[in-house]
Amino acid sequence: AAPGGRWASLLERKVLRHVLPQGYPVSVAPSYAQYAAWSAVGSTASAAAGVLSMQALLHAVGAGAGAVPMAAALQWVVKDGLGQL
Repeated sequence: AAPGGRWASLLERKVLRHVLPQGYPVSVAPSYAQYAAWSAVGSTASAAAGVLSMQALLHAVGAGAGAVPMAAALQWVVKDGLGQL
């Protein structure tokens, strides 16, 4: 086994323990995996829409195009994304 494989496996188990319901897959309906996958797609699309709208808003109020609006939008996404953890 690769040296990093053990740590990656441990990290994966810890992440999955916090993401999946207790007792998964026995404790959920058979369609749960499909629901969770589509929910993740929706969350990702929502975050992308938020970034684009924040960038457009900053541009509309005169922040201009370039690094400043993108940095502000990225900071907003990181703040909200970390807040959900």
